[in-house]
Amino acid sequence: MSSPLDPGGPFDLRNALRSVPPSSTHTLSLKFSPSHGGQFYEVMRLSHSGSGGTDLRLIGEAVEPRVVLEPDSDRMDFGHTYTGDTSVRKFQLKNACSLGVRYNIELLGRNDVKGAKFRAANYSGKPVFDCVPFQGRIEPESVAEFQVIFSPDHQSAHYSDTLTININDSPTHTLTLAGQACSSILYITGSDNQTEAEFHSMAAGMPSLGPDGEPVEPVEPVLVLFDERAGEGGGDVVKRELEIGCIKSATVKKNTGDFTIEAIPPSNPHSKTFTFDPTKGTVEASSTKTVAISFHPPQSAVKDGIIQANTNIILKGDVTRTCKLLLRAITAD
Repeated sequence: MSSPLDPGGPFDLRNALRSVPPSSTHTLSLKFSPSHGGQFYEVMRLSHSGSGGTDLRLIGEAVEPRVVLEPDSDRMDFGHTYTGDTSVRKFQLKNACSLGVRYNIELLGRNDVKGAKFRAANYSGKPVFDCVPFQGRIEPESVAEFQVIFSPDHQSAHYSDTLTININDSPTHTLTLAGQACSSILYITGSDNQTEAEFHSMAAGMPSLGPDGEPVEPVEPVLVLFDERAGEGGGDVVKRELEIGCIKSATVKKNTGDFTIEAIPPSNPHSKTFTFDPTKGTVEASSTKTVAISFHPPQSAVKDGIIQANTNIILKGDVTRTCKLLLRAITAD
């Protein structure tokens, strides 16, 4: 028989002890399963008739996995991708310890049915994000390279997922994946359209029929808010910026675009209250142009009043789109 081992320790006797006949042997099976790194020591006393017993010293050392993520970031942003195209980002895992490690990559969107309503999903049912390879082994002092693939099938600004890296069945790194998809190569960022629900709510208020009763092309709203109260004092010019970008796509022949901001109609009393710089321009593929919008508070403005004006932004890329620019300003004292 033997003395009991620590039930909470890393050593475990895996088979039963039994009587050993003369000139025979019995093999002991011992398991070492440390829960953390460090050196471990324990004594197991084997009792036998005659001389009393023998001490068996159990010694083990556990090495903590040290896996380095490159680039060292908790977010991977794919930016804007043309609908139907595929965008790829890469990362590496370096095994910096003296033992090989097992890895497994998990994407929350594959299993999180409850949270799916808060993220955009492909209409086709195919995963928006994928990672290859998703499991394997990294030998000591070796590097494994991974590709994260973004494949949206419809326009949305709210594609996201969470990627978890498990090393030896324990999570070590988490990446937030984000991406936006456009159905044309030109896009606008920097507006105050917070959610797709707000976008569609504003779009629902746009006319669907022209003056002659004929259907018109849907107009996309772009909301920009100004708050004069956030400035140093009444009368200060308040500035905002929009970014107009152009996506480089392998499936679209034209990879440059033009934009034009129409003048606010003179019939609007605030036609001179908002100014734009520039009012038109060309955007090259994989680049953006900044448009500065300035709000010049009129002296006759009512305290905490709302000043509003609308105009159009015409985007000419692979297709021509009209965006309704909604300008809303809150005045100070």
